[in-house]
Amino acid sequence: VAAGDELDEVALAVIDKMFEGERSWLGILTGEGAPPPDSLRVVVERAHPELELEVNDGGQPHYPLLLVVE
Repeated sequence: VAAGDELDEVALAVIDKMFEGERSWLGILTGEGAPPPDSLRVVVERAHPELELEVNDGGQPHYPLLLVVE
């Protein structure tokens, strides 16, 4: 769990926790009304250059981001 004022910072904190084990792929689904994912993509790629990253518009109404790891 993470909290904060900046979506990118909070998302990265959650992603860092999710990748404590061996993972190689991250999917990000942006929700309805979410800010453009460009800055989040850059932050994640800098912090985890080893990951395969996929970002898609999920369009979900209640959550700005859904994160999926594999």
